[in-house]
Amino acid sequence: MQMADKNIRRDEAVNALRSVALDKAFYFYREIGHPLGTSSKSLDELATIVKSIDPYSVRFHVERGDFENWFKMLGDKSLAAQVAALRGKNISPDELRGKVSSMVRTRVDQLHEIAGTRAAEHEKEPEKEHEEKEAEKKKYSIETLEEKEARARLVKINR
Repeated sequence: MQMADKNIRRDEAVNALRSVALDKAFYFYREIGHPLGTSSKSLDELATIVKSIDPYSVRFHVERGDFENWFKMLGDKSLAAQVAALRGKNISPDELRGKVSSMVRTRVDQLHEIAGTRAAEHEKEPEKEHEEKEAEKKKYSIETLEEKEARARLVKINR
């Protein structure tokens, strides 16, 4: 298996990971005229979808060069070349899907590492968790205050 190019600039990695408009999305077909009703607007989405998509769809797109062209459009010639190398091989549809899935997932992880986006996501998780805990505390504080006010009103009514 050909290794993906790790020597790309950060801006190129960010560009390859971007989400595209629907008119530039990758649409999965089983064959010409038979869409699966599934699309992907980013490499991240494609990496998730391709591992469970109809394996005959993967074979169809590999043989036509569709994945290759879409990866080039995103600016990732290295991933395009890796998938292109699978064309014409005598590989079962299931095995081909596994290879494409593995290639795309590995490349997405590499691009995130180069772009620095995985670390940023993980750094935000503790911050988000802290904010959620603080919001939960406030919620209980408000409820407690409301309960105290309700109790005070009941005491006044009962006097």
